[in-house]
Amino acid sequence: MNATNTRRTVLGGAAVWGAAALAACGASGESGGAPGVKTSGPATIRVMHRGSAQAQLDELEAAVKLFNERFAAKQWKAEAEYHNSQSGSYDEKLISLLVGGTLPDSFYMNGENLPILASRGGYYDLTAIASKDKATQDYYPELLELSRFRGKLHGLPKDYSPHVIWVNETAMQQAGVALPKPGWTWDDFLETARRFTQRDASGKFSRMGAFNLSGNWYIPVWQNNGDLFDKDVSKTLLDQPAAIEALQWVGDLHAKHKVAGLAADLTAMGAQNINQAFQQGTVAMWWMGRWALPDLRKMTGVKYEAYPLPKAKKEANVFLQSGPTAGASTKHPEVVWEFLKAWTGPEGQTLNIESGVSIPTVKDKATLEKYLAKQPPSRQSNQVFLDAMKPGKVQPVTPSIGWNDWGAIWNPERDKVMRGEITARQFADVVAPKLNALIKEKSAQK
Repeated sequence: MNATNTRRTVLGGAAVWGAAALAACGASGESGGAPGVKTSGPATIRVMHRGSAQAQLDELEAAVKLFNERFAAKQWKAEAEYHNSQSGSYDEKLISLLVGGTLPDSFYMNGENLPILASRGGYYDLTAIASKDKATQDYYPELLELSRFRGKLHGLPKDYSPHVIWVNETAMQQAGVALPKPGWTWDDFLETARRFTQRDASGKFSRMGAFNLSGNWYIPVWQNNGDLFDKDVSKTLLDQPAAIEALQWVGDLHAKHKVAGLAADLTAMGAQNINQAFQQGTVAMWWMGRWALPDLRKMTGVKYEAYPLPKAKKEANVFLQSGPTAGASTKHPEVVWEFLKAWTGPEGQTLNIESGVSIPTVKDKATLEKYLAKQPPSRQSNQVFLDAMKPGKVQPVTPSIGWNDWGAIWNPERDKVMRGEITARQFADVVAPKLNALIKEKSAQK
């Protein structure tokens, strides 16, 4: 089986991209549309974005405004549609639109779902249009490649991010805890979290050392020289010692050392979410990507900075990418292409820099300088994100198995490890056979 590597979704919810769900669509083929279609007169396209933060809606509206102004003379117009993640699954929304044949002309897509929808004809093939446009040279080729499926281009990269440790420097300094030093390790991370953490007599956190490690447990697996699957995603490697040791380390931070917390622990501390806890100074370290920044910038009186992930046997990180794509049924692919360029190109990237959501996907030096200079956080923190991409890996998915499909199997058992109910070894004993069975099942359906 050939694996297609892409990014993790920022949306929650159950896996909805399985073969059974998409089989109902009756879709087939890898891409739609007829390359070379020209739009000679007025045209209006529907463009959809998703998220749960105001910054994402603002970003979409700014991109639409930019496009509409740029192509007013041609009477080309984009109309924005926004799916609030809190109102329901964006994945399910796209499935419904695909079933009904009403996909927007352009819609935003997280990379790990691109192969599944592409293999069922959900996207327009932009390859011919892009081949005639020198603008494709503006993008980092590694990012552009993640917008392709089996050689066909379906969109353009708007944002990408590795993970970092957002450190609440104000809270740590007030607690008398030293800030992380360059080259820090897993042991250093544990000690820093231990020094900050406080619990009351009932065991409830009054100060939490670290948050959000449970959802990112797979990165320590990579840091420990382990992996989730073999190269071809033909079997899982989560039952191997390196993976088991790494997951146990994450679990021990929660259940044994009791320095890392879950969402329920935030609630017990009186915080509605991690942003409020950061503002209150009750959480020291937050394992997260660039998407945290718009909310962090809303805080007052709190100094926060981005630090590299602590090291284990090697440096490792995740390479997360997403961007707008072209829907298969669009009647105006040339217009969609220009919209994609407007949003993701140098001028559009300036909008993204202002929102703080992402790192520029274009090689333009002036754009990169704008990114580095935009504060907060500091220029040094902005550089941390760039440096963290060097050891970055993409998440393993296949054309028939998405990241959420894996998660539907391992998340319940992972949570038991975090609560100390089972060991990482027991996790592997339960999860590995199920993952391998899923791979075998999907391979048989090809």
